[in-house]
Amino acid sequence: MTAPAVGSSGGVYALVSAHLANVVMNWSGMRCQFKFFRMGIALICMSLEFGRAVWLRFRPPAHPSCAHPSFACHLGGVMVGITLGVVILRNYEQKLHEQSLWWIFVIIYLIFVAFAVLWNIFAYGLLDSRLLPPA
Repeated sequence: MTAPAVGSSGGVYALVSAHLANVVMNWSGMRCQFKFFRMGIALICMSLEFGRAVWLRFRPPAHPSCAHPSFACHLGGVMVGITLGVVILRNYEQKLHEQSLWWIFVIIYLIFVAFAVLWNIFAYGLLDSRLLPPA
């Protein structure tokens, strides 16, 4: 089963997840009275959009010739956003255990990047598919 990955939803999910990681890291230092509201709205919007993407992927097609879009970019965007949000964005009150978590997230992010590069190099042979159809 294949599905096209189109649009910028993976990037949007990465940005929103990085923001959520920043809010969680700096929760105690935030003096914003709407921090629960901010987190709740972001999580509700992300959950509804992800549920919509999964529903569109697996529902019966309205037009049989139309391919269903993939939702894998949503998950990838969340994982990259959380890891890069912890690594790149600033933590104002860093403790010793948070420094070790920082290194763990750096390693996880590098594993993601290595997997993505290797998958793009070797996956076409594994899936027996071609970039261009035979002439």
